Amino acid sequence: MAKIAFIAPDKQLFLQGKKIIHELGLQNKVSLHLARLKRGIRLAKTLEQHGVEVIVCRGGTARVIIKSRIRIPVVEIPITGQDLAQVFHEAKRITGLSRPKVAMMAFDNMVYDIEILSTILGIDLTIYHLEKTEDIPAKIEEAATTDVDLVVGGIKTILLFACTGSAGDKHSCFDLCYFTGNALTFNDLEGIADNVGQVIFGNKSSC
Repeated sequence: MAKIAFIAPDKQLFLQGKKIIHELGLQNKVSLHLARLKRGIRLAKTLEQHGVEVIVCRGGTARVIIKSRIRIPVVEIPITGQDLAQVFHEAKRITGLSRPKVAMMAFDNMVYDIEILSTILGIDLTIYHLEKTEDIPAKIEEAATTDVDLVVGGIKTILLFACTGSAGDKHSCFDLCYFTGNALTFNDLEGIADNVGQVIFGNKSSC
């Protein structure tokens, strides 16, 4: 089995990873998987048992895998300022407002410098911090009681919001903007593949 496992939390990142792995000829070094949040945790533990030495992941799925106290390093692909700028641009385009009110459902590793960026780009931002996946339904309900124009989150937020939105008119004012960005680069996977035995990640857990 490959020593590096790339767990993509959504199809877009999965396809992007597949293309890069193929172009770099890393098929024997990097295995590609599609799983998010709790399924990502179960997959990560299975991969660990089968000899994988490093997991590469992103966003909320990376965060919950790290918190699961897995023993092998987890390397996060960061959500960049460019990703967030694209989100805020879409918020203005979708709402047609010069200063839309945006609610973001995010784990802590997804919101670095976001408040400063939102101010610069003219976004009235409220962040709903997530500690675990079970927090999402309550945070959606909380946001639904406000006059927010748009909700931003990962795929589970979107799916739950769609279900909640069909339940009543109070949710009809919401739009959704799903972001994953394009931060996965050739260097991310190539560098890890070349140094798999030496990858050190500050948030590595040990039991």
